[in-house]
Amino acid sequence: MSRVEGRVVIHPKGSGRPSASLHASWLESPKTDRAKAAKATVSAWAKNKYRGCSVYVEVGTVADGDNGIGHLHVNGLEIADFSAVLLPPPVPAQSLFEG
Repeated sequence: MSRVEGRVVIHPKGSGRPSASLHASWLESPKTDRAKAAKATVSAWAKNKYRGCSVYVEVGTVADGDNGIGHLHVNGLEIADFSAVLLPPPVPAQSLFEG
């Protein structure tokens, strides 16, 4: 089983732009590992950002081909959604001096 690199993107309610894009990695084969990694990443970020507040992270299932979605609750209010997306493969760079 290989590890996959990805990003967890947090979208606040009522805003069109993401508030955070966090690096995460998970195992490729069990789909539940992506949800667990996303939940752990968002939970650590939210507990640091909202110190002293009650933080609860709710995750749904991650189906094949789906980025999955979860919800971030602070003090009982749902304030943001999040999704876990794969990073695109790196583009091979060409040398400037080779023809």
